[in-house]
Amino acid sequence: MSEGKCVEKLRDLAKPKWDRVEPVLDFAGSAGSVVGRGIGYFIGLLIMIVFQLSVWTALGLYVGWSALLRWIREQRTEYQRRYISPEERKLIAESQNWKCYYGHMPLHPTGFDIDHKRPFSDIKNYGADPNEIEATSNLVATCPKHNRQKGDMDEDEYWDWMEENDQGSCYALLGE
Repeated sequence: MSEGKCVEKLRDLAKPKWDRVEPVLDFAGSAGSVVGRGIGYFIGLLIMIVFQLSVWTALGLYVGWSALLRWIREQRTEYQRRYISPEERKLIAESQNWKCYYGHMPLHPTGFDIDHKRPFSDIKNYGADPNEIEATSNLVATCPKHNRQKGDMDEDEYWDWMEENDQGSCYALLGE
């Protein structure tokens, strides 16, 4: 065999046989479209599931938050605390010579609290008269420490508690 015939034979072998490849392409094409359609359906199904989950999640969150907010509103009293103006706060502190009502230490001009001797919670818990609770005669100026400690106790309960626990000083405002 001559060199030219050998090269020609190699070229002939290297050429694709399109008549043999076409059925494979047809099968791959149809199989590919079936697979493609299957993947398309699968992706569509996933999108639909995600959409449904997000809708149900949003609905659940809406219902949950609504119930929570309704519960919070029910826990509050119908009566809202009245606003105590800066001038009224100053008058209350001046009436006590700028001393803490419970600890008798000097009050910081901007760092004091206004406390209800009879607690605000009595309106809801015991049906107390809101006008009596919010009256200026029921309001006292205190250091933040004593106001936090007193919480929902009334004045007499808090005095007793302070005696039992030796909590008379206003050391919180003195830098300790």
